[in-house]
Amino acid sequence: MSSYWVNFVRTGDPNGSGMPVWPTVERAPEQVMEFGEGSALTTRPRSDAIDFWMDYDGPIP
Repeated sequence: MSSYWVNFVRTGDPNGSGMPVWPTVERAPEQVMEFGEGSALTTRPRSDAIDFWMDYDGPIP
């Protein structure tokens, strides 16, 4: 993950040589990067709950 951060700080793009490509949210809105021993793209978890909170316009509980 630190390589993605360093690349982003240096160039504005987190992707780099030898790393799985991390697309922008505009290009792959239902994909997230899962970090671990074998980092890779995966389907966005609990999208219904995330969408609810992203659209919520009330007081924060």
